[in-house]
Amino acid sequence: MLNPNIVVKRLKTKIYQTTQEIFLAEISDSTLHPKLRTYKLFKSDYRIEPYLILNLSKKCYRKIARFRVSSHNLRIEIGRHVNPIIPLENRTCLKCDMHVVENEIHCLLICHNSQTHREDLIRIANTHLGHFVQLNTEGNLKP
Repeated sequence: MLNPNIVVKRLKTKIYQTTQEIFLAEISDSTLHPKLRTYKLFKSDYRIEPYLILNLSKKCYRKIARFRVSSHNLRIEIGRHVNPIIPLENRTCLKCDMHVVENEIHCLLICHNSQTHREDLIRIANTHLGHFVQLNTEGNLKP
């Protein structure tokens, strides 16, 4: 006879694994959810994110969450909410002369206009993640 505690534990594990697989498949489907293009770069598993257990202000938590889910004022996002919708390739950064789409990666890691803020953020990130400066552009967005 099976131990009920073992059955419950196996069932919980299976439900968690199935939920994680469905969740990751959903956010990875860019045709179904194009807005999650950046979120899927740093969301690699189904769990509470480490930044949520830090002692940050509510304002800071809100800003991080909004950035992660593309609820911000970068042209990549606001271009989808105007009428007529601005084609993706035309949502370029107006703060620099690179003529590239103003998305989260450009804003955080590439745009010359963000250099001063970026240096401060990289210094802080490197304090907590000693290898941060060695990561590639997209790797810097991963936890």
